[in-house]
Amino acid sequence: MLTNIANVNAFGAIDVGGGFEWKMQTKKMQTNWSLWVEYDHIFRRSDTLTFSGVGGASSFRELVRRDFDKVLFGINCRFGGP
Repeated sequence: MLTNIANVNAFGAIDVGGGFEWKMQTKKMQTNWSLWVEYDHIFRRSDTLTFSGVGGASSFRELVRRDFDKVLFGINCRFGGP
């Protein structure tokens, strides 16, 4: 088993993405409901971490990329107003 002994305290990131919203309606009536979807790519800092071996295992350094992608989707209901 290996344990990470690095001290990583960076939480900042750049977020790039886009999305769209589609208003649900029929030919006969308007509704207050809409569907939406959003895609984001979060650019996190890559770090070289040092892992220390347990029980005689050797230590090693590894480049860890922490970027990630996310897709969100949902439904909205608008109350009141046109």
